[in-house]
Order: sequence, then C-alpha cells, then structure tokens
Amino acid sequence: MNVESVISVIVPVYNASSTIGRCVDSILAQSFANIECILVDDGSSDESGRICDEYAKLDGRIRVFHKRNGGMCSARNVGLDMAASEWVFFCDADDYLPIDALEYLYENTDKSDFVIGGVSCLCTCNQYIPEKYIWLGDSGDFLESQMLRLYCITAWGKLYHRKVVGSLRFNEHFTVSEDLDFNWRYMLLVNSISFVNEVVYCYFDNSAPNKYRLDYESYQYCRDHLITTLNLYKEKFGCSFEQEERYVYVFHTARLLYHISEIKSFPVFNGEIKRTRRDEICFDSWKKRVFWAFCYHLPWLSYLMLRLTSFLR
Repeated sequence: MNVESVISVIVPVYNASSTIGRCVDSILAQSFANIECILVDDGSSDESGRICDEYAKLDGRIRVFHKRNGGMCSARNVGLDMAASEWVFFCDADDYLPIDALEYLYENTDKSDFVIGGVSCLCTCNQYIPEKYIWLGDSGDFLESQMLRLYCITAWGKLYHRKVVGSLRFNEHFTVSEDLDFNWRYMLLVNSISFVNEVVYCYFDNSAPNKYRLDYESYQYCRDHLITTLNLYKEKFGCSFEQEERYVYVFHTARLLYHISEIKSFPVFNGEIKRTRRDEICFDSWKKRVFWAFCYHLPWLSYLMLRLTSFLR
C-alpha cells in the first residue's frame, strides 16, 4: 500500500479480462499520481484475477483482493473497507479515465465533501457535463434540479470524502439503482458539493437487459428505500422532490414490467400480476399502461402472446 496516497480508486472486477487492462492502465497513467488502486476480484471465472495480480507486481500502488462472487455492491464495499486514502473514487472494470481526470477532481476538494465531474458515454457519443458550481448546502431547489442527472445517479466519476462516507455502504439487497441509493444517502451527509465542468469518466453501456429486471419483492424493496430517503430530503430542505419521486416509481415499474414479460411459467406470471397493486405502480407511456391492463384482465391470453413473441424473436 502507498501510505502517501490521497485518492483510493476502487475497481470491482468480474469476468473483465478483455477490458481490465485498459481500465487499470488509464488509472496508473493519471497525471495525479498520489493514488492507490484497489482491485476487487469478485469471484471471476476468467483470467481477470490473474491479470489483477500481474498488475500488482508491476506497480506498488495496486492492491488486489480476491473474494467469492457477491455482486457489484459487495465488491465496492470490500474496497471501501480497505481504502486508506482521504478521498475515494469508483471505476468500473470496463470503463476508463481521461489522463487528467483525478487531477481535475482533486483541484476542487478544498471547499467540498463531494466532487462531481462529467461523463462521456462512448456507446452513444453523448457527454453529460455539469456547469461549474459549488453547492453550499443552502438550496434544496438546486439540489433537486441535479439529482437525476447522469453524473449524479452513478457512483463513478466522483470523489467521496472517506471520513464523510464513514460506515455508509452500498445496499447489497439492491439489484438496480444501487448507485442512486448510495449517492442520495451520501448527499444527505455532505455540507458542500463541487461540480466540475470537465469529462472525468469514459463509460461503456454494455449491460445485459436482464440485469435490470425486478421481481415484485425487489421492486417494493428498492422503491420503498428510495422513497424513505427522499422523505428525509423533503424534511431537510422543504422542497417537494416530486420529479425524483415520480422517477423512482416510473423507473422501477418499468423494471417490474420487464421481469413480468420474461416469466416463462404461467402460475408465476399470474402470481406476479395479481399481487401487484395498481396504486403501487406508475407508467410513463400509454403502451406500458395498456400492457399492464391487458396482463391484469386477460392473464392467460397475455402470457400466451408474450411467449409466442419470445419464440419468434
């Protein structure tokens, strides 16, 4: 471990043998060199673990931890437990950093507990870059305007103050929205946030669609925890946070509907439909509303049509 490190870069690694090299190379090449890189091998079945160990032999700033597979949240939590620096940065194993990323962020740490930079989505060629601004905890309206921006709802592309993080950890029961949940809970703890007008993270969105499925219990769990956090914001700032609340319902309803559409057993399909109350879900399009009504009132026909569509794909 590099005892002089100022930033701990935490990289959860799972079956990323084709991309981990590019990721780690971009971290080691940073113009800001006072870092430690924590690679958490989350039970990979490919060559990822060996590649991580080889990098550790080449650079003393790298530490590697091997663990049984437990998911992204579990791996990040191991990294947080092992981090020794003042600041923490998360990076996914299939992404990479521009050479000045950590330097741009660290330059803005003197007045803030949380530093947020811009993101470049390489699959769509879109960039999401905040305006340069320092939030001093005095405006709930401004915070409300930023909480659903891409650069705010993800864990990567930011510096978190390790002492402010304290015992806060990623909720390992979340299967979607785990970054959003962590950030919203962390932002309740900070006194100030710096927004940096630079791209500090290059992101590849190559997730499998079924990663974002939610069964009914998971839907309830994620929704209720996020709404509980939003209620704390309402109490603290006196704002409605209506847009954020609607997002929680709409986004997670969509994940639930996707899960239902992929069920291959009619009893399970019908059970998920019947135990989901209409007043618990929210739609952002008439198509989803019609799909739900069709499934609820004509479950057998809906199920057969979904299976036929799946067969013909």
